[in-house]
Amino acid sequence: MGVRECAGVGLCLAGIFLCVAFATHSVSDPPVRWGWKPNSEVSNACGVVGAYVSAAVFESLGYSGGWVVCLTVLGLGVGLVAGKRRLWLGLLSGSGAAFGAAMAEALLLAGAPPYGGAAGRLLSSVLQTHIGTVGTALVVGFLFFGCAAVLVGPPIRRLAALLKKAQTKLRSTLEEPLQTTSDNAQENVGRKKNTPKKQKKRVASTSQTKETLSEQREDSGRQEPSPMLPPLDILATPPRKKVCLKDASAIKETAAQLQQAFATYNVETTITGYNISPSFVTYRVRVPDKTRLKFVKSLADDLALRLGMPGLTIEGPVDEPNTVLVSMQRERREIVWMREVLNEQTRSQFGSTFQLPLFLGKTQDNRPLIVDLYTQPHLLIGGATRSGKTVCVSSIITSVLMTRTPQQARLILIDPKRVEFTKFGGIPHLLCEVIDDASAAMAALQWAVSEMEHRYRLLRMAGVNEITQLAKLDRERRRSLMEALGGDEENELSIGLPFIVIVVDEFADLMGQTPNPKQLQALVMRLAQKARAAGIHLVLATQRPSTDVVQGLVKANFPSRIAFRVASSVDSRIILGTKGAEKLLGRGDMFFVASDGADVTRAQAVFLSDTEI
Repeated sequence: MGVRECAGVGLCLAGIFLCVAFATHSVSDPPVRWGWKPNSEVSNACGVVGAYVSAAVFESLGYSGGWVVCLTVLGLGVGLVAGKRRLWLGLLSGSGAAFGAAMAEALLLAGAPPYGGAAGRLLSSVLQTHIGTVGTALVVGFLFFGCAAVLVGPPIRRLAALLKKAQTKLRSTLEEPLQTTSDNAQENVGRKKNTPKKQKKRVASTSQTKETLSEQREDSGRQEPSPMLPPLDILATPPRKKVCLKDASAIKETAAQLQQAFATYNVETTITGYNISPSFVTYRVRVPDKTRLKFVKSLADDLALRLGMPGLTIEGPVDEPNTVLVSMQRERREIVWMREVLNEQTRSQFGSTFQLPLFLGKTQDNRPLIVDLYTQPHLLIGGATRSGKTVCVSSIITSVLMTRTPQQARLILIDPKRVEFTKFGGIPHLLCEVIDDASAAMAALQWAVSEMEHRYRLLRMAGVNEITQLAKLDRERRRSLMEALGGDEENELSIGLPFIVIVVDEFADLMGQTPNPKQLQALVMRLAQKARAAGIHLVLATQRPSTDVVQGLVKANFPSRIAFRVASSVDSRIILGTKGAEKLLGRGDMFFVASDGADVTRAQAVFLSDTEI
């Protein structure tokens, strides 16, 4: 037994002694000024010491305040033995409740000393002199009932949680004999509920959306974790890619033409190698020592015109001295299937090392582009019609579904166009129905802000900075924290808080539909600024990345961005901060900028058909 437990036992014994002494207090007992004679018998059950102690408490705080002191000492002892923390709060609350009870007793029994005790009579007299009887009554009531609520609130919540658990266990025990006979019926009902034709009704009202989200959050805290993930067989198997000798010869021929084109502008070059990606052939070109990089990059449009290669780009510097990368579009672009990037190996590897892995595509050097949304922590996607933006959003949702269970990650899908996310209706990861109404979307974002604040309160009580650190708490710390929380918060802490990913398919349309776009932007900015540590992440996609839609403050809080082909260089600068996205090829050709502000990565986005979803 440690020092803390020994002190707790001592306080418990002292509390019991005080309670017994105070319960058997008599005015005929010591001290002498109350009429006790030294040779007479003491009536207090705790003897002379108990008589003196109870008299001191009674004269100081009266009858009501004295009982509060006795029970507070006993409660502090129980808290120390049970390993409770923040006992200073109980001490302050007990002191406040004792003074409040003493003043109330002095007010109600005025003129009958020693009721209320010296402290109660003095404080009530001072308050009455300055704020009158009504003000004194309000202060006394607030002090007593407020402190009493702090004292008895946690035990009552824990008792309610225990009764709720006992009721649930009793109900499951009584219903267990009926479970076997109802399994088939439940399976049939489950199939009917999960059929695409029987999709859930659209949420239209603000209050209904908030209630649905709150209920789903409570349900997720009560569910037990399940390790089952969807099989990869539901993704289409990519066709076998054939190596064509004609393509190899064409690549070498193009390399020779590229050298001749550089020579036209008095730049002698050497092709040191090439790499084939789904959409491009990238040549490693070595230039003379004194050649300026800015001059070499300025030749991109002239080389594209001379070679008849639209979309030719020159990038540098790279990891080799005096070398740049020249990328040219392939004659026959290849499709990057989702199954190529998301397979058993990558799901196992990145599913264990990343919190929220996103399988986006393949880079120009033919490597998988896989990022962790948790570290980004939000994503802004821009692109014109038929550029691949919607398929990219679907691949992000699919990445979450294929790597995380509903107990690990939940989704809120907002679809102002009402046609893009219907295929995801009914999936177990949804916190509510697919939202296609502006008022319901506003309600969902308001709920997300309140959930963020709720999670920050849990993190503050746990003494950690991020929700991923909750699982790393030691057993003793977790047990004491769960006892302090109680109820649904205890369930959340024991099971774990799931990530919440909010996906908006067309942010510009949502801005146009809502009657208060400034409030919508304020909610988005608040989530973007604070929600990462709480495990809430935003994915915003827009077809029109104009300044009135993607304002500076929103853009500043979305450091990670994906740009597909846009209409103009102005739109490219809004999304990427630089021009270039207007020259993309479309059909999944994209630029990706990570949150660390590194160089722009060009990649071919994965393709995901409707049948796979």
